[in-house]
Amino acid sequence: VRKALKESDKSPLLCVDRDPLYIHKKEATKVLVGEDGYIKDIGKRILIWNGVDTGIFLLNPTIFRIIEMAEEKTKPLTLSYCMKQMIKNHPLWACDVSGRFWIDVDTLEDLTYARMVMRT
Repeated sequence: VRKALKESDKSPLLCVDRDPLYIHKKEATKVLVGEDGYIKDIGKRILIWNGVDTGIFLLNPTIFRIIEMAEEKTKPLTLSYCMKQMIKNHPLWACDVSGRFWIDVDTLEDLTYARMVMRT
């Protein structure tokens, strides 16, 4: 979070880990970061990627317009879908947090894994 706040002048941004230690890579939302530092693609099923979405975003009001437009096109609406729509017309900075500790917790299984990691 501190790194995102330090780079807040580049928002909207997503914290990206290029070499995550504690993640199920099959479940991960992957990102393709371009040489310019901006996200070019995002999704669980993208084939070419060089980072993982940590789930930490720093967004601006543009996201609300994108959500409104996306709600008309897809159900159920996901954050990944909205981000995919956003990067078509609005740059999304990849705030590199590689090497920092984080664990994605979406399920009880993830929570059990996180507790195990935290004990070691």
